Amino acid sequence: DERSETLSVRRDDLEPLVERRSVGAMITIADGGGHAYAATGDLSAAGLRAAADRALAWARATSGLALFDARLLPRAVTSGKHVSRVQRPWSSLSLDDRIALLRDACARLAVDSRIVERWAGLGRVATDVLLVTGDGGRLSRDPGRNTAGAAVQALLAALGTRQGIVLDVQKGLPLASGVGSSGASA
Repeated sequence: DERSETLSVRRDDLEPLVERRSVGAMITIADGGGHAYAATGDLSAAGLRAAADRALAWARATSGLALFDARLLPRAVTSGKHVSRVQRPWSSLSLDDRIALLRDACARLAVDSRIVERWAGLGRVATDVLLVTGDGGRLSRDPGRNTAGAAVQALLAALGTRQGIVLDVQKGLPLASGVGSSGASA
């Protein structure tokens, strides 16, 4: 699930706010040495099954053609990566502040009379990703929904910083294994 908003000023004129939402699923399959994926916007059981069938067919069709055995690829269930480069939260600026910021940026682009097209844009994208494995494991990539992300958010709050952070968790325990893999993240 991805949601975005873009606000822009072109030649000192405010353009309409653009809002978008995109929902879909990516099915990735490694089978018999082949590796393939299929995407779908149809999140019904039938739509997901059709995407899985397409990915499986491609994985099987390419299994003898690969330069390496896809079964040897690292499994996504043992690692998670969360990236945030937010310098200033979107909600910390009012709409008037955003417009003023854009008008100022667009005006500063007028450094030469030969520049006739000036555009300044400001946007935000929020993406929710859930990794689901064939063995029943589930890992949310929303930092607030797993122990590693929650620990980092608490640390950043305690430090009083709005800096972004890259978190790469390598725990080596399978999801949904009953051996405490969730707690091992933090």
